[in-house]
Amino acid sequence: MVTTTEDEPAAPETQETLPTVRDASIGLAIGLGLLYLGTWFSSWWLRWPTIGLGVLFVLVMAGYIIAEGWQRLLNPARRMASRVRGHVRTDPQLGTLFRDVKAEAWEGAFGSGNKSIRLLIAGKDEPAPALAARAREVVAEFPALERRVDAYLAREAAEDAELASEIAALRISALRFNFPERADEVEIVFEMGPDEKYWTCLYGGGELKDLTFD
Repeated sequence: MVTTTEDEPAAPETQETLPTVRDASIGLAIGLGLLYLGTWFSSWWLRWPTIGLGVLFVLVMAGYIIAEGWQRLLNPARRMASRVRGHVRTDPQLGTLFRDVKAEAWEGAFGSGNKSIRLLIAGKDEPAPALAARAREVVAEFPALERRVDAYLAREAAEDAELASEIAALRISALRFNFPERADEVEIVFEMGPDEKYWTCLYGGGELKDLTFD
C-alpha cells in the first residue's frame, strides 16, 4: 500500500519545494521573450516596463542556473578535498567511499547494467561496521533484489489505479543504510520523475514494504 508523508504525524518543520534548473530555464526563456516583445512597442509606457520585467526575469533566472551549475561543479571538488583530508576509504566490494562530514555518512556508488546506484552508509570516522557488512550483502545480491523490487512495484501498482503508471516506472537510484541498530533495514530510493516526487521503500528481513513518496 502506498503512503505519503501526509499520512504520517506532522513534523515540526515542512520541507520547501525548490525550483529546478528546468523551471529556471523556462523563466529565462520568458524573460528573453519579454525583452524581444518590448522592442516592438512604440509607446514608451509599454516598452520600458516590458523590457524591465524581461531584464528582471533574465537576471534572476540566469543567476539561479549559474548558482546550480556552480554547486554541481563543487561536488567533484569536495570529493578531491575529502581524498586530501583522508576522508576516503576503499572497500574491496563497495569501491571508494567518501566521507560526508555534515551528513555523518559515507557515500559511494556501484554499477548495475548501464546505470550507477548510489550508496549512503551512516558512520562518523568510519562507515558503521554492521551497515558496511549489510551493504556488501545487498550489493552482491543486487540483480536479484532489483527483480524482487520490480515484482513488488507491479503488485503495488495493481492496488493503486491512480498512481499505477507512476509506480510501474520507478527505478532504483540509491540505497541508504541509516541505522546501525537496525542494520538489516535498507532504504531504497527511486529516481525522481517529472513531478519530482521522492519515492522510497524499505527492505529488511527479506521483505519489501512501506512504499511511500514525499
